This record gives sequence, structure tokens and C-alpha cells, in this order.
Amino acid sequence: MSGSGGSRVTGQVLVAGGTGVVGREVARELGARGHHVRVCARRPGGDGITADVTRPETLKGICDGVDVVVSTVGGSLDIRKVRDRTSYDSIDNLGNQALLAEAERAGVRRFVYVSVFSTPKLRRLEYVAAHVRFEEALRESRLEWGVVRPTGVFAFFLEVLSMARRGRAVVLGDGSARTNPVHEADVAAAVADAVAAEGGVVETDIGGPDALTRREIAETAFRVVGREPRITGTPPGALRAAAALFLPMNPRLSALLRFGTEVSLGDAVAPALGTRRLEDYFAEKRSPVPG
Repeated sequence: MSGSGGSRVTGQVLVAGGTGVVGREVARELGARGHHVRVCARRPGGDGITADVTRPETLKGICDGVDVVVSTVGGSLDIRKVRDRTSYDSIDNLGNQALLAEAERAGVRRFVYVSVFSTPKLRRLEYVAAHVRFEEALRESRLEWGVVRPTGVFAFFLEVLSMARRGRAVVLGDGSARTNPVHEADVAAAVADAVAAEGGVVETDIGGPDALTRREIAETAFRVVGREPRITGTPPGALRAAAALFLPMNPRLSALLRFGTEVSLGDAVAPALGTRRLEDYFAEKRSPVPG
């Protein structure tokens, strides 16, 4: 990834979704490179801007005086947030389109979007399709633009570390599907490079340095916490059945379960542009093993 010395300092940069896992790193990286950063989120705290992309009336004026907008806005993949029934399309696609319209109205020069790395098989899933729909809208806009597509960021795999601490991890199927998770800070560096690009289009698919099977990710977590690996394979049919069951009453949860199932069963390996390793990240996040 490019270092801070190669970036051109812009005017104001608005980071939408700037309190999320990736958004925080993006705001930090841009600030370190000398950009003037505004953070926008539904609950920003501090001196951030409060706005909700699913309520376009809250976006009025937030891009005034802004040179570049970065959107890390997206529906959560945290299954614990099952009470939020807002569809992924309403957030990742239509919500970002509302933000893009406000950016165009305000005369913003450039719009950089954090999307998701995917394979053709995954693009039929609602979670991924919503990202793709917005990418298409961004291409048709009047603005300069960039898209950064990471694989799963390291924070998404902390549940595997938690399972290892408890003594047993679960993988779907035989756990042989490969991916190369990427550190949020490496994603932020790619975003900052796209912000500083001189005109034109920037599209960056980014993964970490290590392509691991799902079982190897679990084994890494056990190694970090100092436990003997105990890994159970679960038939994917149960989650697929649950996704179908929830579809009529909670489409958002159904879409999450479908994505979680399919992304765990197929290879999704992006160019290894990130440099930080998952094992080191797990080591930073580990806590003492009870008993």
C-alpha cells in the first residue's frame, strides 16, 4: 500500500459511516495523511455530523464545502442486530444513492465507495447485489469516483477467536473454502490512495497476505489462545433452511443468513494488497483463557 508521503492533500473529506469498523480507520488514515476530515454517522458522537442515509432529509447540506466523499455506509452483518429490519438494498444501494445525489448537488469532486469483494456466485445474494447496484449508479454519476472492494475485514472474524477461547469452533461444511481476510487499516490505506488519486477511475480489490481455509482460520485462533483445536463441521442445509424460514417475516435476517452461508462455502480470494496478518491481529485481541 502507498505511504502517507505520496498522497495529495485535498480540501474537506466527508467520511460517511465514519464510526464503523472500517470508517474509523479511514478517518484516522486520512487525518494522518493531512486531510481535513468530517465524520458523518447516525450516532457520530463528539463533533461529528448526524445523518441517516435512509432518511434523505437528514443529508441536506452535509456535503457543502466538501471536496471528496468517502462512504463506508452499509448494513451490518452482526446477527445480534436482528431487530434492524431495514433491507440491505435500502442502506447499501438506495441510501448511498441518496448520499451521492447530495454530493452531486453540493458540487463534490470525487466519491469513494467501500464495497465488497465478491465472486459471480455471490453476486446473486441480496447483500452483495445491493453493493453492485450502487457501484453501477456511481459509474453513471457526474463525479470522479473510486471503489475499494475488501474481503472480510479482520474484525468480522473475532467471533472465531471467541469460539476458540470457549474451547470449540464451528465451520460450515468441511471448512475447506479459502479466503484472505484483510486488516481494516490496510483497507483504509487503499481508500486514502483512492481519495488522493488525480482524476479518473480507481477500482481496488484487496485482501490480506494469507489465503486460509475456514478451518485454518479456526486453527489459527486456537493456536493464539493456546488451546487444542476442537472444530465441528455443520451441514449448510440447516442455515439455508433457516434463511428460507425467516424470509417472509424478517427478510433482512434471511439475507444475512444466506450471505453468511454461501460466503463460507466458496473461495473468495482477492489480490493480496494488505500486509497485516490475521494471526497477529488475533494475538492483539486475545484475552486470558478462563480456568
